[in-house]
Amino acid sequence: MTIGKPYICIRKLALHAITAIVTLLFVTTVTGIFTASAQAQSFSVLYTFTGGTDGGFPQGDPLTLDSAGNIYGSTGQFGATETVKCKKLCGNIFKLTPSGELSSLHTFQGKAKGYLPGGVVMDQSGNFYGAVAYGGPDSGGFVYKLGKLGKKGKPGKLSVLHNFPATSGDGQIPGGIFLDSADNIYGLTASGGVGDGCPFYGCGIVFSLTPNGNETIFDLSGQTWAPSGLVRDAAGNLYGTSILGGGTGCGGFGCGTVFKIDTTGNLTVLYAFQGAPDGNSPEGQLALDRAGNIYGATWTGGDSSACSPSGCGTVYKLDPSGKETVLHLFSRADGAAPQGGVILDSSGNLYGTTNSGGTAPNCQPAGCGTVFKVDKKGNETVLYNFTGGTDGGEPVAGLAFDNAGNLYGTSFYGGYTQGDLCFPSGCGTVFKVTP
Repeated sequence: MTIGKPYICIRKLALHAITAIVTLLFVTTVTGIFTASAQAQSFSVLYTFTGGTDGGFPQGDPLTLDSAGNIYGSTGQFGATETVKCKKLCGNIFKLTPSGELSSLHTFQGKAKGYLPGGVVMDQSGNFYGAVAYGGPDSGGFVYKLGKLGKKGKPGKLSVLHNFPATSGDGQIPGGIFLDSADNIYGLTASGGVGDGCPFYGCGIVFSLTPNGNETIFDLSGQTWAPSGLVRDAAGNLYGTSILGGGTGCGGFGCGTVFKIDTTGNLTVLYAFQGAPDGNSPEGQLALDRAGNIYGATWTGGDSSACSPSGCGTVYKLDPSGKETVLHLFSRADGAAPQGGVILDSSGNLYGTTNSGGTAPNCQPAGCGTVFKVDKKGNETVLYNFTGGTDGGEPVAGLAFDNAGNLYGTSFYGGYTQGDLCFPSGCGTVFKVTP
């Protein structure tokens, strides 16, 4: 049974196309800070996936919004044409207009052409970038660039910027892509690399790519195993989380860490989680404030009495010296398993999703997930309880802000319509919450 935890963690990362969710950047400055709207709270479904050419099961990375209010993201399955058969493992890149019209910008075709795409980000010229977890010319996934949309709304050519071999000192299962202001690409891989102390799949790497695809690798180790979140500060330092590592707790593989890679490439473990009560398996996007504090969420850990025996997860804060403060312990009724991490507004409030928990009566006892807010004093407010019906359920991705402070996200399941290819579970939704 000793192989169970790393297998589950790596497999879970793959199925959600790397829930190494990063804050989506276009510049090198501190990210995730927007002004929250004071409008009344509301929830709406913007789109329901059907499992056809529109795709299904949107993946575990936040959406990207442009200045016109268009939404961009990816699905992990379907999206295939009649001539493309991927056995539900293709996935696509989509655009959703403010009026609710969805178009598929690119469909992945499996094997050498890749499958299970993660999130998509844009440069200032409108080109798209992302990573595909599996397949490609060298089988270990790849990072791609998709040309900007033309006058007729169709994108340019998709080009592979970097292939990850299935076996080598490079990584495998890439994701967590973001850009700096010079269009250098940053990301991570869930496994691979040459770091010591990680059996089975390798420890994973953090990488950077120049616009023409030249790679720099930062190898991880048994103390920082299976990276998840990644963010960059104004000085160029990288901060990330690892699901495993940091000691021998949580089944012998460690409860996960927050780490820093400075501008010279030196890696430092800032904090090692202990499971209960501070959290286990930190996942999803990280947020930084202007004082250098780091905010995130752990998938499990915290109050083990609420979600026995592993705990329902936490929201935490680390100061620049690595001192941790647990801001919130989830209790299942207010959410459980916050996989997507957090985003931060200008008032210091944090927002995120939980994969399970909540009080919707038809989802008990596990719950169908929530959208939550945690203020800077640690007070939590559940903004929405998913019901698993037409509204969606089990959101695995984090959230994204628009300029007015509205929140946008995806649910992995739910939103079903009679006769769609995912009935009765549903293929997932795109939603909006006004906090």
